[in-house]
Amino acid sequence: MDYAPDTSTPRSGTACQRITIRQGFSQFTQGVQFSAGRVRASLWVRAVPAQWVSLTVRLAGAPYTVYGSAPVKAGPAWSQVSVACPVPAVGGGLYVNTTALGTVWLDDAALAPSTTRAEQLSPPTGPVPRVYFGMNVNNRHAAPGYGWPVLDFGAYRTWDSGVIWPAIEPARGVYRWEVLDKDVRDTLAHHAQFLLTLGQTPAWASSRPGEPAVYGKGYGAPPANLADWRDFVQAVAARYKGRIAAYEVWNEPDQAPFYTGTPAQLAILENIAAEAIHQIDPAALVVAPAVAGGAGASQLRFLDDYFAAGGGSSADVLAYHGYVYPAENEAAALRRFRALTAAHGLNAKPLWNTETGTDLSSVSEADTAAYVAQTLIFGWALGFKRVYIYAYDGSFTGLDAPTADPKKRNPSRLGLSGVAYAETMQRLSGARMLSCAAGTDGTWTCALLRPNGRHAWFIWNPDGPRSFNLPRAWLGQTRRLQIGPQPVFLERK
Repeated sequence: MDYAPDTSTPRSGTACQRITIRQGFSQFTQGVQFSAGRVRASLWVRAVPAQWVSLTVRLAGAPYTVYGSAPVKAGPAWSQVSVACPVPAVGGGLYVNTTALGTVWLDDAALAPSTTRAEQLSPPTGPVPRVYFGMNVNNRHAAPGYGWPVLDFGAYRTWDSGVIWPAIEPARGVYRWEVLDKDVRDTLAHHAQFLLTLGQTPAWASSRPGEPAVYGKGYGAPPANLADWRDFVQAVAARYKGRIAAYEVWNEPDQAPFYTGTPAQLAILENIAAEAIHQIDPAALVVAPAVAGGAGASQLRFLDDYFAAGGGSSADVLAYHGYVYPAENEAAALRRFRALTAAHGLNAKPLWNTETGTDLSSVSEADTAAYVAQTLIFGWALGFKRVYIYAYDGSFTGLDAPTADPKKRNPSRLGLSGVAYAETMQRLSGARMLSCAAGTDGTWTCALLRPNGRHAWFIWNPDGPRSFNLPRAWLGQTRRLQIGPQPVFLERK
């Protein structure tokens, strides 16, 4: 990597920073001691050749909490990238990440307090269906006596749950259906729809069987013989015709531990899977693979290449993974994602958030409960047709109850987050969301018309406790209401 001031092409002033990346990628940082509040960070950037570049505001040390991040596809002309987000009083910094080789110029970085945050979302006009409420469940086959979550939901997704391709077909033509049979049977018995995530590749079928991967050697590589992939997909679709409602092609292929092929190779796998599934079970939906963690620069770069290679064109549904904290930042991330899908002519396809959650090691149980409720409310207002929390059990989100041992949870009881999920589902199900907006002080109000014909509202402020003046038109009286990050629910009688 070469770094030098450049006095020939600054955006303003006498010089800018020029960085030439010859190998790997680069990260540039500026340490900042944040004061609690909201900040707006901005930067001007250009790149030759064009590449995705991100600006991130985050905690300097472990667990490296990201408070806000935004990408830009930089080209020869100067482009601005900016991010506004709440920050605590901590030592943090601004981080600029590149995603490709080439030369990048940086100029006019700025950081200032931010107070303007009015936001107006446009929710779908129809009622919120039961199937909108999705769940990932990890350990129900590993924990003794753990049969099914003690929580109602309308859609079940498999991941980290023992039913990937290598577990189902450990040798060519040899199938072990027992675990998947039980998952499908139990899901249907609980009146939920089943989403099966198809990737990884078993070592016997892998194009690189000795390559390290998260779940086993060779699992992240594409299959050496595409006929093996087609045979597997056909076998699953034939066995579960009419019972598995949807198939997701792969999980987070932008992450090397999960996938090490090219976007073009993955687009071929999608096309093969869609053709096989639609021939056998025309009612089943094919879901395009979702990249990790919202709409960062590396994620959008992968998707840009994937869509350009034909990815998404054979799928019935596009997928997205949230992991954006706080939940209100999802709106900006989704605008970037939708701008990319629009550029590739894919915006007419419905969008599912097949994973979203937060790391319990860095967020309290109460904050996680607020996040879960906000995520379900925001998700519908943002236009997601389904939102799958990751996960009911485990170290991410954890809707089951904590125990005295911080490394163990009790799946037979609900924690605060599970109660928040259940209450939000009960209040949203069948309702029509009439509006959802934030004022300049950051207070969100989302108005509902419930199935019983009553008007209702969710109200919260993600920055903490404050007073809210209740409009007389809502409940026929005026009063001051204490609100905070946990959405408060009000219904007109």
